[in-house]
Amino acid sequence: MKTFFALTILILACSAAYAQAKGDTCVGCRERTNNPTQPNPQDQSARDAVARNQWPGRPEVAKSAARTHTLFITNFQLNNDSDKAIREIKWTATLINRETQEEIGTFPFQTKKKISPHKTVTLKEKLAVPLRKLRGQVVSATQPTDPNKPVPVDEKYQVVEIVYADKSVSKP
Repeated sequence: MKTFFALTILILACSAAYAQAKGDTCVGCRERTNNPTQPNPQDQSARDAVARNQWPGRPEVAKSAARTHTLFITNFQLNNDSDKAIREIKWTATLINRETQEEIGTFPFQTKKKISPHKTVTLKEKLAVPLRKLRGQVVSATQPTDPNKPVPVDEKYQVVEIVYADKSVSKP
């Protein structure tokens, strides 16, 4: 009985492998034609996806698309001068064009990080800045005309709120 059962499973596995090797993925299709050289639509779309070597439905981004944002990484060094541990900080980063002194934007952050009493940490956050705001409305005579050249930026940081480990709140 065990041999018969094993032989049946082996035959089923071989027939499934043979059907996959032929490329027949449409089990029970009623729209089959008598022409074996013309694949069904499901087989054709599967072959097209394999030919492009991409996942089906993956969005494609044009390579010539113009960038609209640039990425900045802020590094805000914070010193906990209190006798209590900090668990959360709400702060803002303001970017200013160094040459035109025009404010590019103020970006609010909320960082959950444990800071021991009398310790210094560096808060790092990423922010996406629109290139239109970065270039500014006022054009300086010394501002670079090359859009790929970086614009010099000054950063100003301000702590808005501190939440301590004992859940008390301070607004400096």
